[in-house]
Amino acid sequence: MPINIEMFETMAQGQVPLRNGQPVFLDEGFFARVVADGWEPRNPAGADEVAGLDSFVVGSTGCLVPLLLPGDTIYVDRTASAQPGDIVGFKLSARGAEAQNSSPIADSREQPLWRAGDRWAKLFVRSNHGVDMLLERFGNAATATLLACESPEQIPVLHPVRNVMRDGKLLFQPPIHSPQVSANAVSQMISNYGFSTVTVNNNITQGVGSSTDVNVISASITTTGSPVAIDVTSTVTLTGGGVPASSFTACTLEVWMDGASIGSTKWDGKNLANFGGGSTPPAIPVTLSATHTPSAGVHTYSLHAHVAGAGSVWSCTMACDANFIKVREIKK
Repeated sequence: MPINIEMFETMAQGQVPLRNGQPVFLDEGFFARVVADGWEPRNPAGADEVAGLDSFVVGSTGCLVPLLLPGDTIYVDRTASAQPGDIVGFKLSARGAEAQNSSPIADSREQPLWRAGDRWAKLFVRSNHGVDMLLERFGNAATATLLACESPEQIPVLHPVRNVMRDGKLLFQPPIHSPQVSANAVSQMISNYGFSTVTVNNNITQGVGSSTDVNVISASITTTGSPVAIDVTSTVTLTGGGVPASSFTACTLEVWMDGASIGSTKWDGKNLANFGGGSTPPAIPVTLSATHTPSAGVHTYSLHAHVAGAGSVWSCTMACDANFIKVREIKK
């Protein structure tokens, strides 16, 4: 069940929910708060159940990053009705397609031409005024009747997403029903989402290169000594100034713990970044997953960026956007 389900239920009752003692409104920061609180399907479908569910692959616009990534397969239960807090699957209406095509997403790197009947997924929210809304990470929200109905009098057909497959693995597991579950068998999860861009800038003068190290995003967890699963995502843009001779000598993202690399997984963008003449490659979605067994105690895991370069007077820059980290202790 989503960690923030009480917030959605309070909104559905026409009340203003509180988070850390502060009122929560349906604004441009709402999606970021949902990610930070932690989202999961209300009733995750197991591996034996997803085969009987409807499924489709998430497109490239990244409207629900990091909850859904381009290329993810989502499993939609058409026998169940959606509730506030669900990510829902639905078919885009003709008037919804027209509205979307007339106002493309400014942050999207690739804007397709939408058509009636296209498969869509959004975060389902019921506003404080009782209106069913569909939300995305760019801060945009539309009524469910606009996006899923051909007239305001129709009832939107929204069905909940009950699991997500990424890189061949289901992200969520169904609950274990047992009369007794000890404390040592309960997994804990910590997540963090950064809505702003983190820039890793390395200035280079007359061919003398230096290196820059930045922790892009971090999350701390108290462990019992059991294995820890770490998942991080970021959208990376690399720029290398305007001198053709300029190049990155190092350009990496990797998972660190307590200020040091855990040495298990790394993204290396150096070959993608050896360019000049002011050219800029497109934004690159990066996903890293690792498993690590720390000692018992409090540990801080982070997505760590390292940039270095050589060339003339210029700067090489790695910009990391929509940064997300999830740390989960795995217990048997």
